[in-house]
Amino acid sequence: MPTATIQDPVSQDEADIRELIAGIHHAHHDKDAAAIAAPYAPDAAVFNLAPRLLHRGVDAQEEQAWLDSCEGPIDCASRDLENMR
Repeated sequence: MPTATIQDPVSQDEADIRELIAGIHHAHHDKDAAAIAAPYAPDAAVFNLAPRLLHRGVDAQEEQAWLDSCEGPIDCASRDLENMR
């Protein structure tokens, strides 16, 4: 009789994080501010290049205004994901 295997929780956590990052990249590409803001807690510390550098949470209306100021899709890339552990 085959035994059930339980997925390593670290592997599942990593997969969930990678999926979240991919979703945020996809939302930027589609210029979907609501989808960009959705994973953030209202009081999350978010650092942007736009003044004031530190923001708390993501304001979907402010994010949409920024997205709308760009022509074409916005493509993002994450680096050093192998160093997440």
